[in-house]
Amino acid sequence: MASQQVDARAADNLNAGIVGVSSQALSPCPCTAACLYTDTFFGGRMFGLYQCGRYTLTNWDGWGSVYNNQTRHPRPPVCRTDPPSLDRE
Repeated sequence: MASQQVDARAADNLNAGIVGVSSQALSPCPCTAACLYTDTFFGGRMFGLYQCGRYTLTNWDGWGSVYNNQTRHPRPPVCRTDPPSLDRE
């Protein structure tokens, strides 16, 4: 069986969303937030996550990026589920 190459681009995340979270125009990640970006290298639209809990991601079909700007920089765990979600504790 031949291997298949996957070409993921920012355009793959044009309809990406996080249930209950509004996206913002590209800006620096606010202090106390963990930010998800729809493009690599902190580009595209930004979603700022401030609350601990579980988020449901929708239509994230390509590569994105995460920046953690929380106090004391705890590491937000990211897990793959069906549907995809960001697990927060």
